[in-house]
Amino acid sequence: MRTLEELPIWQLSRVLNKELITILKSTDDFNTGYLKNHIFKTSGSVVNNIAEGFERSGNKELINFLSISKGGLGELKSQLDRAYDFCMIDENTLNHLLSKNNQISIQINQFILYLKRSEGSKFN
Repeated sequence: MRTLEELPIWQLSRVLNKELITILKSTDDFNTGYLKNHIFKTSGSVVNNIAEGFERSGNKELINFLSISKGGLGELKSQLDRAYDFCMIDENTLNHLLSKNNQISIQINQFILYLKRSEGSKFN
């Protein structure tokens, strides 16, 4: 992979981010938009941390930013559960989004393991 756009975890995270924006754009958030905005920021942070780590100079930095992204996915899961609790999304939508979230988390974890095993300064 030579560019960020080729990185599957970045692609999936971007798709999830866009999907969340589409789904939540028209929902009511009784808390003056706080939860909805937090979901947007968290999902954007996941994508952005992958990008920032990719542009760093070595595997250690990339692993660090991937770990931050993985943590963001955990935070996003909690926020989606809360969105369901507040009736902002239905159960089918929740399950769909959590499935995508989990898929990205697993792939990030696999990529981290690969990077830890590889030699060199940028994922060989």
